[in-house]
Amino acid sequence: MAVAVAEELHRLNDEILTAEDVMVLLHKPSKGAVIAMCKKMLLPFRKYHGQYIFSKHEITRFLLSLEKDSDNNTSPRQTD
Repeated sequence: MAVAVAEELHRLNDEILTAEDVMVLLHKPSKGAVIAMCKKMLLPFRKYHGQYIFSKHEITRFLLSLEKDSDNNTSPRQTD
């Protein structure tokens, strides 16, 4: 129950980001790079009146899931 309440509070306090905001957040070189990621379905986004908009909560969750996946896919180093 506490997790559901925390999720709802986080959703209610969400921020809407522009492609420029995401560009800075992801350290991408241009807005076009972010839009290319959207077209390849690499980022969660919505279009509103032709503009790409993003939920900070969704972007954060998406990036954390990528980090979690990469941690699970790395194998321990083998020594000779």
